[in-house]
Amino acid sequence: MSADSPKPSQGQFPLTRWTMVRRAQGDDQEAAFRAMSSLCQSYWMPLYAFVRRSGKNPHDAEDLTQAFFARLLEKDHLATAGQEKGKLRSFLLIMLKRFMANEWEKAKAQKRGGDTNHVSIDQEIGEAQFRIEPSDNETPESAFDRHWAKTLLDGVLSTLRSEYEKSGRLETYDALKDSLSWRTGDSSYAAIADQLDCSEGAVKAAIYRMRKRYRTLLEEAIADTVDDEGDIQDELQYLISVFQKK
Repeated sequence: MSADSPKPSQGQFPLTRWTMVRRAQGDDQEAAFRAMSSLCQSYWMPLYAFVRRSGKNPHDAEDLTQAFFARLLEKDHLATAGQEKGKLRSFLLIMLKRFMANEWEKAKAQKRGGDTNHVSIDQEIGEAQFRIEPSDNETPESAFDRHWAKTLLDGVLSTLRSEYEKSGRLETYDALKDSLSWRTGDSSYAAIADQLDCSEGAVKAAIYRMRKRYRTLLEEAIADTVDDEGDIQDELQYLISVFQKK
C-alpha cells in the first residue's frame, strides 16, 4: 500500500477488537476470546513492566503476568470486559491491579500452566526491554505507560516499513524514517536527496507523505483499543505526553 492510498470511507466507527470484546455475548465469546488474546499479546510487555516496577522479581513477574492473562481470558472475565467502557489501556491496568491485590496468591498456589489458555511470554526479552532507560524514580504506572507507548509505536513502524518494502521503496523508508520523530529536527534535505538521487523538493514531498501515512496508521492502531471514536485524539495526545516526559 503506498503513501497515497485512499483513506477508508468515513462513517460509522468500525467494530474494533476492543469493541468486539466488549460486546461479546453467547456464541460471540469465541470471537471475543480471539480478539482479547491478540490484544493481550501486544500488551504483555507494558503489564510485565508494571509488575516488575511494583517490586516483583523477574520470575514472579513472569508468573504473575501469565496468570493474569490466563484469568482474563476466562469467559467470566470476558463478560466483565463486555461491561467496561473506554480505553483498553485503562481497563487492563485496572484489572491487573485488582488481580495483584485479590487473586495473585490464589493463582500462584495452583499448578503453573495447566489447561488454561495463555499468552506466550518471553521473560528474557521482557527483562531486556524493561531495563531500557531504567529510572529509580519511575512509578509502576509510568513504566506501564512507557512500554505501552513503545510497543504501540514499534508496531506502527513495523507496518509502515512493510508497506514500503512491499512497494519496493525500502531504501526510501530507511532514508526518511528519522524524520518521523517529534523529538528530532529534519535531517539535511540535501544529504537525503544525494542519498536517494533526487531533488530536495522530492525529499520534502516524500517526508510529508510518510508522516501523513504514519499518522494514519497510528490513529488506526489507537482506534483498535478505544471504545469511542472521540477517544482517538485524546489517546494520541497522551501517547505524545508519555514521550515528552522522558
